[in-house]
Amino acid sequence: MPHLTQAGDPPEPPQLDGLVLRRATSGDREAVWPLVRQIPGDQPDRGSFDRSFGPLVSLLDTYLVVAESPDEGLVGYLLANFHRTLAAGGSVVWVSEVAVLPSARRQGLGRELVRAAERWARSVDAVSVSLATPGAGDFYRALGYVEDATYFSRSLA
Repeated sequence: MPHLTQAGDPPEPPQLDGLVLRRATSGDREAVWPLVRQIPGDQPDRGSFDRSFGPLVSLLDTYLVVAESPDEGLVGYLLANFHRTLAAGGSVVWVSEVAVLPSARRQGLGRELVRAAERWARSVDAVSVSLATPGAGDFYRALGYVEDATYFSRSLA
């Protein structure tokens, strides 16, 4: 059985030209909001964001990691969740969101955020990492991800 603790952080958080990856804290709320607005699709609702942020920071089955630059502050984040499955051969980690500010793109930061999620997935004994993307397929294929399902959603609004 996996151990879901905040100590499940990746060992030795990577640094990329002064950027540091670390778990988000409740104090990061305002700095993460502009990053959330970088996610393609519908514009996020600020009230929903505010209600969700605190719990996501503290849930043991959730990994919310931010990328922090000494000059620019937070420039990226990744949100992933751990869940048990019956058919996948074990538990899986689902990456829900990855965002990097335009000024910090194409520097390897997205790759490092995904690798941090993979390290976290191993630390909670997950058998795989999965995600859906509306337009970054080439990026994920370059990281070794393969297309293996069709993603469907239905709005409940």
